Amino acid sequence: MAAAENGSIQPQSALIFLGTGCSSAVPNALCLIRPSDPPCTVCSQSLTVPPEENRNYRCNTSLLIDYCKDNGAHKYIIFREQVLRWFSHYRIPQVDSNFFNDKGPATAVPHLGFLYTRYATDGSHKVHLCLTQTLEALKMLCPKRALLIGMTHEFDHHKDNEFLEEWSRREGIAVQLAHDGLRVPFNL
Repeated sequence: MAAAENGSIQPQSALIFLGTGCSSAVPNALCLIRPSDPPCTVCSQSLTVPPEENRNYRCNTSLLIDYCKDNGAHKYIIFREQVLRWFSHYRIPQVDSNFFNDKGPATAVPHLGFLYTRYATDGSHKVHLCLTQTLEALKMLCPKRALLIGMTHEFDHHKDNEFLEEWSRREGIAVQLAHDGLRVPFNL
């Protein structure tokens, strides 16, 4: 059975972002325990709007590949085990592989490439890229489309996507923030 969107079976392969946040997720626990004055807008919003309707509610980064074979049979390859909300939403019936435990089935999607980038708002982190560094890397790589993940609570989905929309027009590279539950169809 294929992953369903809005109750209908989808006859093609897709990436489904199960989580797009950083390791601390959003809302950030510190914003809840020790709220700032004024309170963090992103964390406050993530508590007032249901997660399924809220682009600022972000679980830890995880991805599901819904791989549709030529015969219409679907296989599901999961990148991490964060499935409670989105498996029921997309009516996913089983997991056929966990990327971190079984790398074999990932070879079934040979045309996909991943650049995993986590970023902070400034360049002060030793490992994570800031948004400016991420965009510079994308200019060198020139992908057709980029969906950014690993956002902290410092990123407001709507405001930052407005900035990225303008940057995309100027640079000719389609870039936007991904969000939990985003389904991206693809053909192999």
